[in-house]
Amino acid sequence: MKLQLVLILFATSSLQGVVPTDCLISVAPHWQSVESSCKYEDEFCSKLMLVGSVTFRKKSKEPMKLQTMRVAWHGKRIEHLDGSLYTKIPGKKFLPIEKNLVSDSNWNKARQELIFNFQNNPQTLGPTSIFYLVLTVPDSVAQTLKGGHFSVVKQTLPQSFQRKAGSLRIDLAQLCSVQDRNLSAAA
Repeated sequence: MKLQLVLILFATSSLQGVVPTDCLISVAPHWQSVESSCKYEDEFCSKLMLVGSVTFRKKSKEPMKLQTMRVAWHGKRIEHLDGSLYTKIPGKKFLPIEKNLVSDSNWNKARQELIFNFQNNPQTLGPTSIFYLVLTVPDSVAQTLKGGHFSVVKQTLPQSFQRKAGSLRIDLAQLCSVQDRNLSAAA
């Protein structure tokens, strides 16, 4: 009887290590001007635009770190795009300031991806971690962005989040068409 109880306890405790942790990831599209950097002629004008947020939620106390994040563009080809990822402090208004900056991106023109590398400063994910994607959007690229969408590349996420990730699509085309309809109705 004691041997059976020990085996049952051993089997139960080893299963707990295999069961995936309660991890959820969600994305939300935004199209909101954060700041204008238009200081020169119209052709050089660009705006800082909040285009999406990525929220990680986990119940596990197991530490998880984000080493890299890739965000793929789906739409008309873009030659170059600059982006930054900021952290959102819960309970406070989002501000794209240096203190909240997590990483600037590198644009992979061939794969049409923004690559955020945290190798020197891995991001520890807390119970709720929110990241905001802010792009430097030249006027010449704004319409292109309004016609497509971004998606977070699942394979770059920690394993526990990959399993639970549904559609990680930041749909700017749909969001902007709704905003345009709302503006037309208000006019």
